[in-house]
Amino acid sequence: MSCLQKAVRFGDVAMARFCASVAFDMDPKYVLRRLGIVAVEDVAAGDPFAVLAVLAVIGSSGFRKSCDERRLIIFLAEMLAEAHGDRNMTDLLNAADFDATSPKQEWAKLPSAKLGEIAVNKDVELVQRSVAIWLMAGTKKYWGHTMPTGNDRPATPVFRLMVEQGLPRAFLYGAAKTASRLNEAFWVSFYLMNEQLLATKTVEVIADKVPEVPRIGKLLGAAYDMHTREGKEALRRFGGSCKAIKQFRDSTFSWQAYMTALHEAVFYVEGGVLKTRVAYAGSEEMRDLSWRNIMSRTGLPEPEHQPFFQAVAENLDYLNKLRAEVLWERLNKK
Repeated sequence: MSCLQKAVRFGDVAMARFCASVAFDMDPKYVLRRLGIVAVEDVAAGDPFAVLAVLAVIGSSGFRKSCDERRLIIFLAEMLAEAHGDRNMTDLLNAADFDATSPKQEWAKLPSAKLGEIAVNKDVELVQRSVAIWLMAGTKKYWGHTMPTGNDRPATPVFRLMVEQGLPRAFLYGAAKTASRLNEAFWVSFYLMNEQLLATKTVEVIADKVPEVPRIGKLLGAAYDMHTREGKEALRRFGGSCKAIKQFRDSTFSWQAYMTALHEAVFYVEGGVLKTRVAYAGSEEMRDLSWRNIMSRTGLPEPEHQPFFQAVAENLDYLNKLRAEVLWERLNKK
């Protein structure tokens, strides 16, 4: 599944098709749900039709049964891999989740109507508006790393606000199905993303440089990330043995915080790179803010963020060597 998502981000259509087919044999329902998450997390405004198509297929078992379901899932994976990327809805959540300026605990006690006033107020910072609308949705169910876990409330007021504010039906559908079929918080970002798009004169397509990613076994090396056992072990060895990386750790930087920063940096320079991505009003600024907030919460000083990213990027070959070593060690034990 990790390789499938990386293939979509990197625009590797052949690998996306292969992973979708293999994953279908493992768990058809799970791969379909994962494609839904990939769609809203990594494609979003890059191809809204592709996002809506995946969400529609997830909720239509009758349609899936009427055709060759494997071919359908492979087609959806191919469509996402061919689309331009967009992580702005994710960035809106990450920036809000790790924002230190918003009084989240206080706001969690506010009535939904008051949170709605903050969410639609364009004089309020966009990241704080994102916090408000997320709290309004109920952060007990749609949780985050720092969002109040006791904030249990119905999501209906958010949908009412979206309708009253004129959110297009396509985005209303996307928000509703992301909430009900994926149970993920991404749906609250449809409102602010739509506002950004309306303020955009020209959508720009940015081509990012995808790092050279070798295959380890049959999969992309980048697939062995912080969410896999082999990837975690390789990152542990990487953090402990790479001199260029170790220099960023001092006495105030705990091993756990250091590894968290390393996990995030590898994602920034490798796993989260989009081959092409769309840029529109405020999306690039939100992307930068999101990463500042993510890295700052690890304890790494802001002036060291970019040097740290660069050091990780320059040593990806070594990381992939460690990934291969770990994988073969584990395979030989079986």
